Amino acid sequence: MKKTMMALALVSCFALTACWGEAEADADVKGALSAQYDRPLCEIFVPQPPFTIFTQSITGGDKHAAAAEVLAKAGVLVKTEEKTLSPGNVTATFGATEKGAELFQGKRICYGNSKLVKILEVSEPQNANGLQVRSAKVLVSYEITEDWAKDPALQHLVKTGEHEFTEALIKNGDAWVMPQ
Repeated sequence: MKKTMMALALVSCFALTACWGEAEADADVKGALSAQYDRPLCEIFVPQPPFTIFTQSITGGDKHAAAAEVLAKAGVLVKTEEKTLSPGNVTATFGATEKGAELFQGKRICYGNSKLVKILEVSEPQNANGLQVRSAKVLVSYEITEDWAKDPALQHLVKTGEHEFTEALIKNGDAWVMPQ
């Protein structure tokens, strides 16, 4: 583990100072990066249902209240109970609808797709603390497929558009892999 962490630190240095290779990325690099980015786009918007939160509170309510209301309005969650505990303090219990149950993956709700659009640059392999490492700069696209995810109340949680990332890869046997 210590070797892996040191290798990652060195890869970061290489990413800043090394010349990027113009060569096309090999199948292992493409495979490792695709496995990282070609997947459903999911986020934790609310606790895993069923859950009870303060929708109103004299201290401002739960941080998940706005997202819970958006998801209930969209038919992803259903409000099963609401209680007024005292003036200004209201709790609500939410459960997943049939549609919501399909969107939940563990604690995360899926709202789109993440896709590796392009590998922009790949560094030449470098030796770092006994490991072969390299960097790859990638372009990733986030596509929203659920209309509710476009609600302004969720803007700070939702990924959208195209973004560039620099990733470290380590040689494991004959293959390039993403560190865990």
